[in-house]
Amino acid sequence: MKIAVLLVALVISGEAAYAFDCPLGKEGPLLPIRWSAYDRGADVTVTLGVQNTFDRQVRMVAAEVYFVDGLGRTVGNGPLSVDPDLQIFGNGANAGTMIAPTSYSRLTKGQMSDFTPHICTEAILFTDGSKAEF
Repeated sequence: MKIAVLLVALVISGEAAYAFDCPLGKEGPLLPIRWSAYDRGADVTVTLGVQNTFDRQVRMVAAEVYFVDGLGRTVGNGPLSVDPDLQIFGNGANAGTMIAPTSYSRLTKGQMSDFTPHICTEAILFTDGSKAEF
């Protein structure tokens, strides 16, 4: 019965639900909050806002971001690495910039709502010296 309700909800909403499984690490410790992309011809500049879900300040991260389109396809030729030195206050946010190959130019041609970023976090180093691995 629950499956039937879910299917009806998906049909009514008109949107497909695609689950994303991180190849490495875990989705959730760091969350994407906004992004933008600018095609510079030879490459694409992607700026990504990252939310820290911990109450401790982040000093370093080992994380990658995947952009998935509305059909569940991954954009580009693999993930982009989040700036490893991105510092984020506890429960705060900060933005990092990544230089992507031209295979990411799709991000600049469609609507932002057509693409969903997924951050796969492998490890976080906090300013107090503690480390979380996923």
